[in-house]
Amino acid sequence: REELVGEVAGMRERIQREHGTDDVWSIKHVRGGLVDAEFIAQFLQLMHAAEIPEILAGDPISVFEIARKHDLIEAETARKLTDAVTLWRNLQGILRLTVEGDFVEERAPSGLKRVIMRSCGVKEFDRLKQMAQQAANDTVAQFEALIGTPEPGDSPGANGA
Repeated sequence: REELVGEVAGMRERIQREHGTDDVWSIKHVRGGLVDAEFIAQFLQLMHAAEIPEILAGDPISVFEIARKHDLIEAETARKLTDAVTLWRNLQGILRLTVEGDFVEERAPSGLKRVIMRSCGVKEFDRLKQMAQQAANDTVAQFEALIGTPEPGDSPGANGA
């Protein structure tokens, strides 16, 4: 377990160094974004596949539900992670369809913002941004609770959990 925790945390930190951003609209790479949610799902799969083969489901939302069903994570944790993945996927899908390159909130026309809000079922853009930030915060908290984060200079495998 400790080796797996260290490896997963180390991989995430390498991605953070190479692609890290605090831009909540960088759906994949913002800390707490889609990459972190997927890492959590993959970590749960690697940790528990031997005793719970069904956890090898193809998508993170199914993994979180199976993990909840088997008491590997709390119901509230599964809900928060599921909500985060759903929001990230909705945002990622609409941004891929409507924006070439990176989404820059300050330069986005109001019509585009309305389309993005509608795709996520929100009526105010500031509320959508708050939801995205909350999803990122919730995902980071769950990542750190399950996997932790290596201290700077730690090698993969050196992070105890």
